[in-house]
Parts: sequence; C-alpha cells; structure tokens
Amino acid sequence: MTRTHFISVVIPVKNNPVGIRRVLRSLKVARKRSPVPVEFVVVDDGSTDHTADMARQEGARVVRTPGYGYRVGSQVFDVGKVRNTGLRAAKGDVIASIDADCKVGPDYFRRIVAVMEHHDLVALDLRPLETSDGQIVYKRFFDALLELTTGGASEPSLIFRRSVICPSNNCFTDQGHAEILGVTNGHEHRMVKDPHNPVYTDFGGWRETVGWALWTAVLAAFGGGIVWLAIREPK
Repeated sequence: MTRTHFISVVIPVKNNPVGIRRVLRSLKVARKRSPVPVEFVVVDDGSTDHTADMARQEGARVVRTPGYGYRVGSQVFDVGKVRNTGLRAAKGDVIASIDADCKVGPDYFRRIVAVMEHHDLVALDLRPLETSDGQIVYKRFFDALLELTTGGASEPSLIFRRSVICPSNNCFTDQGHAEILGVTNGHEHRMVKDPHNPVYTDFGGWRETVGWALWTAVLAAFGGGIVWLAIREPK
C-alpha cells in the first residue's frame, strides 16, 4: 500500500474563461472532501482574454506558454507541450490531468487517494457533460477510438504516481508531444480503470461530431486505410 501525500491537477487552457471557472469550481468542491492537500496548476497557452485572471481568482497557480496549441471550436489540439509544461511545474507526488472543458464530482479526490493506495496509473471514465444525442454519438466514436489506440485511456482522465512513471521529472519536455500516454508506454500493465470516479467532458454537438469523424477518416486514409469503428449501444 502506497500513501498519497499531495495531489497536483494540471489543466491546459486557451481562451476559455467560462470553462476554466467551471472546472476549477468543481475541483474546489471536491477538495473540501480531500484527505490530502491539493493544488491546481493551470497552463495558460497564450490566451488573449481574461482566462488567466479567472484561473487565479479561482485559486489556481498559473503557468504561461507562448501559444503552442490551437483551437477548433471548444477543443484545443497539439496540446502536448502545453500540458507538459504544467506537469513539470506540478509539485504533487500524485498528478491528475484534466481539460478545461471538463468538471469532476464531489468525491473526485477522495476516490483518487483510495485507488492510488494500490495502483500507480489510473484511467477514469469520460462521460458527457450533457445528454444530447450529439454528445452521446461523439462519446461512442471517442470510446471506440480509445479502445483501439490506447486501451481506453486519455490524457484528461489519467492519474499517475510521479515516483513510478517519471521519477526524474525529465519525461515531460517541450521538444515533443508525448504527453502522459507517451511517457507511460511500457507501464500499461500498471494501468487500471476506475469507472466510479468519472470526469464529465464536453463531447460537443452534431457539428463537432461530424467534423471529428471526417478528420479521423482523413488521418486513417493517409495512414494506409480507413479504420471502421463499431459503435455499440452503452450497457
């Protein structure tokens, strides 16, 4: 059994003051029930609005990057170097990664502490913020792709113990886009899924769903063929 002493939550963001306020307020509610200290590290990727000020008002420590990522709708892409900057700045022995279009439940930290007593790498379940048809369809595409490529893990849902995954803190560089999944390669046998501590995220509506599907098809075609995903009804 391994004890958790301090949790860092790393949140990359760009021009999204509404999202950063929402996720930080949900994290602050969860922190009231946390048995260990918690810090929020917001990585502001060159925002041109009051996103950084909003994060500070909500109690986060803000780290700045010069604009590595780019936005399409509510999504930030090419965010690897952005997130990695926050991972290097994080002080916790346990690190959680989440995005600015997410929110967590009130037992988020209490559940993390309990599960991390016995595990070093945990993937949480991503669920839609809303129950619209567009978000449900998007989630099915998303889940199917994750199962094919990463075994069901995604950066906004991963929690890991630094001493096991990256003890020297030099894994997360700004020279590439590996992020957590790249660094955890070779540690897949350690990863467990916790379906009882979901992260709620904005999977978008029909327009984003169609755009995501077309972009995936283009990438698959360039890779040598289109991957057909079977979308099943949720259990």
